[in-house]
Amino acid sequence: MAVPEMMSGNETGTNASSAIFSHPFVEERFTRATADGATEAFLLIDGIRCGACALNIERSLQKLTGVLEAEVNFSTHRARIVWDGSRLKLVDILTAVLNSGYGARPYDPSQRETGLEAERKRRLRQLGISGLFGMQIMAISLALYAGEFNGIEDSLRALLRWASLVLVLPIIAYAASSFFLNAAADLRRGRTGMDVPVSLGLLIAFTGSVHATLTDTGAIYFDSVAMFVFFLLLARYVDFSARARHARIAESLVTAPPTMATRVRESGRELSREQVLAATLVPGDRVIVACGETVPADGVMLSGQSTVDESLLTGESRPVIKAVGEPVMAGSVNFENPIEIGVKRVADDSLLATTLRLMERARAAKPPAEHLADRIAGRFVAAVLLFALIVALYWWHAAPDRWLPITISVLVITCPCALSLATPSALAAGVGALTKRGLIVTRGHVLETLARANRFVFDKTGTLTWGKLDLSRVEVHGNLSEDSAVRIAAGIEQNVSHPVARSIRSHCVGAPAEAKHVTVTPGRGAEGYVEGKRYLIGCLSFVAERLADPQLVRRFDTRHGDTLVLLADDSSVLASFLLRDATRPDALPLVAYLRSMGFKLSLLSGDRPQTAELLALHLGIQDTSGDLLPQQKLATIREMQAGGEIVAVVGDGINDTPVLAGANVSFAMAGGPEAARASADLILMNDQLENIAASVSIARRTRTVISQNLIWAAGYNLLALPAAALGFVPPWLAAIGMSVSSLIVVANGLRAGTTPFLQRES
Repeated sequence: MAVPEMMSGNETGTNASSAIFSHPFVEERFTRATADGATEAFLLIDGIRCGACALNIERSLQKLTGVLEAEVNFSTHRARIVWDGSRLKLVDILTAVLNSGYGARPYDPSQRETGLEAERKRRLRQLGISGLFGMQIMAISLALYAGEFNGIEDSLRALLRWASLVLVLPIIAYAASSFFLNAAADLRRGRTGMDVPVSLGLLIAFTGSVHATLTDTGAIYFDSVAMFVFFLLLARYVDFSARARHARIAESLVTAPPTMATRVRESGRELSREQVLAATLVPGDRVIVACGETVPADGVMLSGQSTVDESLLTGESRPVIKAVGEPVMAGSVNFENPIEIGVKRVADDSLLATTLRLMERARAAKPPAEHLADRIAGRFVAAVLLFALIVALYWWHAAPDRWLPITISVLVITCPCALSLATPSALAAGVGALTKRGLIVTRGHVLETLARANRFVFDKTGTLTWGKLDLSRVEVHGNLSEDSAVRIAAGIEQNVSHPVARSIRSHCVGAPAEAKHVTVTPGRGAEGYVEGKRYLIGCLSFVAERLADPQLVRRFDTRHGDTLVLLADDSSVLASFLLRDATRPDALPLVAYLRSMGFKLSLLSGDRPQTAELLALHLGIQDTSGDLLPQQKLATIREMQAGGEIVAVVGDGINDTPVLAGANVSFAMAGGPEAARASADLILMNDQLENIAASVSIARRTRTVISQNLIWAAGYNLLALPAAALGFVPPWLAAIGMSVSSLIVVANGLRAGTTPFLQRES
């Protein structure tokens, strides 16, 4: 269902929103329940011009009874709201935004591109009008300036002034209309947004010039008005284009899944095919995906063999061969042969859908630096208005003929826009660069925190190693045969996602044993009943504890680097499994790079200490611990943080979830369980470790660019404001200075997406 475009501006009424979004079906379509039972929605906000606007909307929403969280991102114009569904409805949220003077509608990917294009055309028209008529006004102004020096007839001067007045009217009435409308909306609600000083400067310059034209006395500033409007529109158009470009990187994910799917039904001995909505598919459905079509839901190959393009989520440009029994992801494109897929997860629970929700959460959030800049900019506007009033009163008494141009210059030359754009422009570029490399940002603080991190903590299996353990040897110590031992082990670990469990299951000949009452200790092992008998399978310490036999440690603890897993009953060990896991080829370059950048490195593993130490020795990681429970890993992280360290964690398993959530910033492999991805701040969709190094470079570059922008914005205003107040800056130069300042900040912000590391690795 597409969202009607009737709430794309401030002119939309409350009744229109109520008529559509109060319907239960519509509300269900655009909201979702969070893990704690609250309601969450993402909105697209219209009319945001600056960080102060975003801050005003946040405050309006937070005042609503029942709203738990409200975050508005100026860079993306999106809001994330979490509320108590028993106390508020979606329409109440939309109405609150509308009453704040802004347009709002639930975010719908299918309408996002249409809205961006309409906004781009509107801005381009305004820019074109101001440029076209502005050039004519500038030509007339040059003639008037030349006439002041060389002499000009009074009638000709009056004619040229009237011509300038006529030409500036389309600029004031159309090109600059958004400034006035936004300023009026702010003032009606007792706020001082960025467009208030802009509009005051334009109105004072315009009305003063009209008075001078009518009375044929004093100076006119139509050229300054035209120049100011043109350059300010140009700066905002460049900023809009940059934000839209980075938004489209993620939008390609949103629009990828198909809306329709070909479902296969059995009718007696015949198979029938029907076209259904992809959203209606349920686990167990069978779907045919033809050559060139997109996979509609996460599932497993039932028949056929083909290559699929998974670059949508993994960033891997090379097609991947898929055979029967292998998983496929929603959003993948089938390249060669028709394939049949068994649906495993519904559309809303697919890896793609889950990833998109995490992305939206990150894009709606704002890091502390952006919150601070927004607050400073909002107060700065109020301070500028007060300062302009003082300057105007002073010059009114000191030099009445100069108060008008000086006041105009003070209002025009200040650039709170640069302060508000300093952080979001750089963050948008940084996040866009990460997304291009297959790193999905799920929380807004990532770049800021990663730039300050000084320690990296790694898990071993599935992170620094492939996590595809090969069962190299099975040793039987009891009366079981090797096949029976593997069948029992596979049965107990039938639903365990750990790489050890997957490897054992893959070596099971025939069906695994039927296990009942299975309990899993994450990162340690599992136990259950097969044919009424209790069995244990897990690491050495897990089995030794359950059997209360410390002698097991001495008996099985060898110095080899293989992963050891034991199968036991209530009295003794029945079999031991030795598994090997190859190190990822990009692990060594990553560790070397991080060490060269001054990071402290640690390896915390649930595997045997000997196995962890051998890998750490190979990679050059000095701080190593093995045989750790998830809570022990978390305690180690807490100790590091208590010592003042900013800790980044990289992991992939369900046992890494507490550590990923407890770290200052965390990376999860996309192939890991959903709980790990949901707990992480970044998801490594292509599992390429080199992109972790790239993220560090991007984060540090982004921090540098933000600092440069803030220093420039503050320095410019500190120098420009006194100069204008003292009468050293004419209005036309003030217009150029203000606009160029914003352009510099936006252009510099785009540099955050490029780093020397990226250039070297590309």
